[in-house]
Amino acid sequence: MNLSFSIENWNQKSWEEFCSVAQETRMKGIELYNIDNDIFSGKKSPTNPQLSSSEKRHLAARGLQIPCFDTAADFMDPEFAVEFARTVEAAANLGAPYVSVHTETTDQQACRIRIGELMELLGNSQVSLLVKTTGPYADTDHLRDLLNNFSDDRLAAVWMMYDTCVSGKEDAEETITNLGAYVKHVQIHDFRRNGTAAEPELIGEGELPIKDMMNALRSVNYDGFISVVWNPDWMPDLPDIEIILTHFASCMGRFEETRRNRRHLYWNKRHTGRYVWKQESLIDKTFPQVLDTMVEE
Repeated sequence: MNLSFSIENWNQKSWEEFCSVAQETRMKGIELYNIDNDIFSGKKSPTNPQLSSSEKRHLAARGLQIPCFDTAADFMDPEFAVEFARTVEAAANLGAPYVSVHTETTDQQACRIRIGELMELLGNSQVSLLVKTTGPYADTDHLRDLLNNFSDDRLAAVWMMYDTCVSGKEDAEETITNLGAYVKHVQIHDFRRNGTAAEPELIGEGELPIKDMMNALRSVNYDGFISVVWNPDWMPDLPDIEIILTHFASCMGRFEETRRNRRHLYWNKRHTGRYVWKQESLIDKTFPQVLDTMVEE
């Protein structure tokens, strides 16, 4: 399972500290946040274009990736295009496949226009734009309509599990029915209800229906990252990022992989095609099960 963590809210850590703790806790990725963060300033910044090649080698040597680069401002902010362009450039230099954006604006037409403008700013980069399921898009009906309006492979979604569950009041099946393969990245943090309030909780110890959500991801053969978002101020008694990430990894290890394992396929003699089952072997399945297996492959 591809687990990562967001650096958002961990403001007193250096880039080297993030890389070290990721490696120690067996994370596979580090989700970056806010191009104006202090760790992205100076000559030794991982976003320094002159260091991008060496930084990518450094990450690969540690078995790490940057699954997503998250922007800080609302994408409807008049000045957001500047932040977005800088973030796309940094993501492209570091080999990050996605830049994520969010908004609190409910005007769908205005959002469509702005997303169209942001898509143009992607240029010829290999970076894709992801819209987060927060604010008005915690109702994933609206996000699906937005994404369908473009039908562009470089425009997809970040499933923020807490937001769709608490703010959007959706179950996992409804969210994945609406978004399906549009989900390219996942952010998660748990909660526990206290009256009408939802208070943060350690992953797996709250009320977030994680099992249902993992099954939903598995239904679309999701093979991206699941990234924990945590603020040390939520639980002052647990300020250690290593404890949070170790607990996260332990909890997620209880669930099945979201990408179904590919079964072994058998080449024909001329290597022009492959069989699902060995030739002339008895298949212990009903005919509908055979059809289902062939459709899956």
